[in-house]
Amino acid sequence: MVPESCGRTGAVFEDILANQTESLRHPPAVNPMLTPHQVIDTYFLEARHMLLEIAALLDRHDAAVARAGGPVGNGRPAADAAKLAALRESLRILAEPAPGRERTVELLELFAQA
Repeated sequence: MVPESCGRTGAVFEDILANQTESLRHPPAVNPMLTPHQVIDTYFLEARHMLLEIAALLDRHDAAVARAGGPVGNGRPAADAAKLAALRESLRILAEPAPGRERTVELLELFAQA
């Protein structure tokens, strides 16, 4: 309740509050699923950013290999090779059309092995 000293403003506030409370009790029916266009429009920039980060990682790795004259690394070339192979395989999985597949699950399983 709004104090009576608020006058007309208080009544307007109470009307607004009542309408908002009612809309919370009975929200309008909406389709929570995005259209294909909305998915691309919503997530394109974020996905592009992540792919650029992956490209930068691979470029840094290639430059480090070139500087070192080969993949000498930290004494763990087999582990490094497995991680690099998992990254490359993940890009292959992402690039394939996937109706009915869950790429996220496939990547989680792939990275669990790396």
